[in-house]
Amino acid sequence: MAQAIGLEITANAVKAMVVEGTPKRFRVKDFIVRRMGGGNAPEAGAEPSSADTDIVTLVREIFSKHRLPRSSLVVSVRAQDCVIRDITVPFVRPD
Repeated sequence: MAQAIGLEITANAVKAMVVEGTPKRFRVKDFIVRRMGGGNAPEAGAEPSSADTDIVTLVREIFSKHRLPRSSLVVSVRAQDCVIRDITVPFVRPD
């Protein structure tokens, strides 16, 4: 059965969910939660700090410890931690 990984990165935890099956029928195979030690989220535009290193370390630990596949991955990040821009793309004729 095919597996997919859902990864959620928040200010104080990294969560991973392993789902297997088909698009019509799937089941949750594993759910992993790892808390970060620092507690404070880095400010926007700040230099990389130990909090950023904690996130990378936690993600690597989760994938290596649980032997998760890296091919089918969906990542979720809070909208407050992202820059979202609307752009207008003009339609062109198919020439």
